[in-house]
Amino acid sequence: MYVCLCNALSDDAVNGAIDAGAATEDRVYAHHGCEAVCGRCKPTIRSMIDAHAHADGLEAEGRTHEPQPYAFSAYASSAPASAE
Repeated sequence: MYVCLCNALSDDAVNGAIDAGAATEDRVYAHHGCEAVCGRCKPTIRSMIDAHAHADGLEAEGRTHEPQPYAFSAYASSAPASAE
């Protein structure tokens, strides 16, 4: 999937730059010898950098995913009370 249409950067290309140490959007562009043109991809690249950093932090702690809290169904709590 393309992340940056202006520079034809795919998600694999962005992840490759992040794996190589790019920690900012500008470093991702520099890794590929380009720079931001319209900037619409910057929030997506930032999210990818943040997700990578978060995953690295979990791996350093010996976990592979963030524990999810138990989710209650919205329908379960809105059931009518019994008339008995």
